[in-house]
Amino acid sequence: MEFNIENTAFITSKRNIVLDPLADFKSMYISDLFDKQKDLYGKSKQGFYRLINRMELDGLLKTVGGLENNRKIVFLTQVGSTLLDKDFVNFPSKEALRHDAIVSSIVLDILKKIKSYTYEIPNSFDGSGLVPDARCWLDVDNEKSLFHIELELTRKSKERQIAKMKNYLQLKDKSFVIYFFDKKGVFNSYKESLNHTLIDLDIDEKKSRIILCYSPMLSSSDQCILDSDIYTQGQNAKLRDIFYA
Repeated sequence: MEFNIENTAFITSKRNIVLDPLADFKSMYISDLFDKQKDLYGKSKQGFYRLINRMELDGLLKTVGGLENNRKIVFLTQVGSTLLDKDFVNFPSKEALRHDAIVSSIVLDILKKIKSYTYEIPNSFDGSGLVPDARCWLDVDNEKSLFHIELELTRKSKERQIAKMKNYLQLKDKSFVIYFFDKKGVFNSYKESLNHTLIDLDIDEKKSRIILCYSPMLSSSDQCILDSDIYTQGQNAKLRDIFYA
């Protein structure tokens, strides 16, 4: 069948299984996409990958490999985005593509292992002037709580680190923020900035709602988010301690 954007029959039920998550996430590791949808698609990973290849040939998707761990990344093309009535994301670099695929992986792991309500991947600024990489509404002590997700793969200037933390700490909605890092040096840099910010704002560290999370396996399919080391409220712990104390 020749592709025509007006021809909705071109999008079969199996193709919808592939496309639906990509309407939410900017980019995904193909292995994450399969794991998320295998109960709907079926257990055949080879068949799933063949379908991805066909959809790429049809111009709906694009895949990129050779980044790390031999994990290929998939994302919507302009045509695919238009078909799903979604804003097209023009990735400026492979690093940006990798960043958003890791964000997707983090969110999916969180949803799988923590009692959750919903999530979103913001595309524009809200009234606070903040655009986290993701938002997840999770269960903490039987209460629905908003967690802003930030992924920092490179070290920003101290000024930028502190400015964003101040914005988060001054939000009125009592939401939490989890910063994820895969490099210990970047994690330690933000740890210093957090302590500096709390002093600047005269906030008791025990009341801080910012969680710094270090996991060197963020881009690996073997990652386990709950086992990540965290620093929050002046203490070192594991991420699972926040949700399963």
